[in-house]
Amino acid sequence: MSISPRKVESSKNEPKFACVVSKKIAAHAADRNRIRRLCREAFRSAAGAAHKAQAHIFYAKKESKTATFHDVTADVKSLLSQIK
Repeated sequence: MSISPRKVESSKNEPKFACVVSKKIAAHAADRNRIRRLCREAFRSAAGAAHKAQAHIFYAKKESKTATFHDVTADVKSLLSQIK
């Protein structure tokens, strides 16, 4: 996965996120939905590492199609730790 942080104006001081999975990465909707679910859960478990009032956009790569929950969680935590 890759991440693209964006500053966001928000009345709530919470991190926001989105997970983008294109048809090029996963042709079947069930596969795209599975990757999005994994991404959402991984972000929720690592939300403490996310900066407040910032939006995070995750772009799935081909490897995410066969990735386990632990792989995705590790990727999300490492990407969030790189953001300063």
